[in-house]
Amino acid sequence: MPPLSIPCQDEINDLVWRASETFRAGQPSGSHLNHVLILLCLKFLADFAKEPDVIPRRPRVRWRLPHGSDFDRLAHPETKDLGERIDRVLRRIGPVNRPPSGPSLADVSFCDEDVLGEIHERELRLRRLVKDFQDLRLDFRPSRIGALDVIGNCHDDLLARATSIWGVAPSPYLSPEVSSLVLQLAATYRMKAADLPFLQRRIDELECELAMLRLEMREQFKELKK
Repeated sequence: MPPLSIPCQDEINDLVWRASETFRAGQPSGSHLNHVLILLCLKFLADFAKEPDVIPRRPRVRWRLPHGSDFDRLAHPETKDLGERIDRVLRRIGPVNRPPSGPSLADVSFCDEDVLGEIHERELRLRRLVKDFQDLRLDFRPSRIGALDVIGNCHDDLLARATSIWGVAPSPYLSPEVSSLVLQLAATYRMKAADLPFLQRRIDELECELAMLRLEMREQFKELKK
């Protein structure tokens, strides 16, 4: 098994920024960044959930990931009313121990006509953004990103680029509530460098288990042929 391959944060930042600019599609500068970052967080959580047993420590704050929030399912071409579908997922997602009156990712709607346009335009833009986030280089499984703080770094990069290009806005490009939740999620799921040797060992163990399973299946096929 080769050493753990950590992706390049600069490449991730560039891909997310290009996706966000395509998604903006002529709308006012910066008004779309809350939606971009929240959808990126949903992609991160969906990828993380694919490897629930890889990380040795459990997050201090667990996040619910409801049924139907699989990113590939949301991106399916036959998915109807994508904005409403994302909103339904976000209403059920969030820190398990969040106070009932506290902020949530659902505070930003993906059916917001003022930011995303009317339903036909909104659906086209959302589908394009979801497709951009399916880029294989935006694979956030723990076994791939290691201790890289991809969400926190993307948050800071989006904000820095927006400020450098459009200047200081009368209101923040990212709402304080969204920033707070995104940074909380980033801190919760961030691995430490000390976790990496365990992570590599766990990957090696899984590889060995798969190899043994293949050998066992091969022997069973031989018996069946007899």
